[in-house]
Amino acid sequence: MSIHTRRALLCTIATGITLGLAGCGGGEDTDSRTVSIDHESTTVSPTTVSQTTSASPTGDLRPPTASTVPTEFIAYNGSSYIGFGTALALAENVALVGAQEAENGDGTPVGAVYTIERTDNGWSLVDIIMPYDGGLRDSFGSSVALWGDTALVGSPKHRTVDDRQTGAVYVFERGNEEWISRTKLVPSTDYVGDYFGDPVEIVGNVAIVGASGELSSDGDRAGSAYLYERTDGEWNQRAKLAPESSNSSFFGSSVALSEDICLVSSWNREASGDAATGAVYVFERANGQWTQQAKLGTSDTASQSFFGTATALSGTTALIGAAFDSEPNGEAAGSAYVFERVGGQWVQQAKLVPDDGDEHDFFGASVALGTDIALIGATADEDPNGERAGSVYVFLRSRDGWTQYAKLAPKQSGPEDVFGVAVDLFDDSALIGASGSSTDPHWGAAYLFEE
Repeated sequence: MSIHTRRALLCTIATGITLGLAGCGGGEDTDSRTVSIDHESTTVSPTTVSQTTSASPTGDLRPPTASTVPTEFIAYNGSSYIGFGTALALAENVALVGAQEAENGDGTPVGAVYTIERTDNGWSLVDIIMPYDGGLRDSFGSSVALWGDTALVGSPKHRTVDDRQTGAVYVFERGNEEWISRTKLVPSTDYVGDYFGDPVEIVGNVAIVGASGELSSDGDRAGSAYLYERTDGEWNQRAKLAPESSNSSFFGSSVALSEDICLVSSWNREASGDAATGAVYVFERANGQWTQQAKLGTSDTASQSFFGTATALSGTTALIGAAFDSEPNGEAAGSAYVFERVGGQWVQQAKLVPDDGDEHDFFGASVALGTDIALIGATADEDPNGERAGSVYVFLRSRDGWTQYAKLAPKQSGPEDVFGVAVDLFDDSALIGASGSSTDPHWGAAYLFEE
């Protein structure tokens, strides 16, 4: 299997073994609340866990359940695929949804990000963000990240130096009820196909950007990741992270950030001769310096498991997807692993699999993590909504460990929707993308689950 970027991996996951990754009015029925977005408008010992569903929320946690009625965001774009829902981010009263194939006013597919906010009248479109210098198929909106009033938007095919397609990341800040472009980050190299900008993540004044296609001195797509820090309103590169050895490839295909810790995956790393087994590297910041502290892997993942397909961090807990893992539910059924930092060492605490897992579900294709809650996407799950409809599982942590709590699969979802291609959490609210959803004249959807 030849896969060169995380986006390509998601496309493979979305289509199955052979692929499946669309103004504002409101309607409400018993199955969903819909917010329609008019794209044409300019006004707007390790254990294998969770063959059980007996988990109960703790404290003030109120996670979504199978009976939760979601709010559905849909974008109008005729009958054309725009990738709406392949990337998203959620914060308090704000949601960002990427659409990397959306067209500008000239009809050029440069990509866009839809900003949706909660008002006194419910959720509504506030703005459609597009790059000021976007070009043909820049894939602006392939990745998004949100922290407070700051948003990062990846454009991994943007042409920078000498018209080379290296990628870029745009930084926006919200002020006076609008999102304003502040700066554009570009890689320190000028290699074609760096894929700088997919993925991105931000926590406070620190941002990390993956460049999984960056060439090594040997000419291989070894990949890298860039760390930036904001000081006095200015973003500056503080570190460039690279894989430890030449047998790592596509380093930077997934990243996660939490305070002074970051994760960088190399899901195509070869281990003991097995291709695409994968590894995730842990870097920590001390005295202003970022250094590698650990390399995470598992003893039970076989060749082509793609450990590191997706990563998430919450404090000193890491959640890592392995969407092609075949144990225990069959070929490419998928799994996810929980690691904890204990006494300065990162230790595997659990392996999560769904209670109804099956071959080619790709469980672990997307992950999100909160204090005691995890979301894990299974983008090709056919139960209950049909082939490659997708689903998302909610796991909760208690004193007894992690257990499955709910399975989310909206009633209006259908075959090829790829529900779960992207997931995010804010407190106990979940935002989930379904970029394959196609109910004419809409293509693509995002669902907000909140109690």
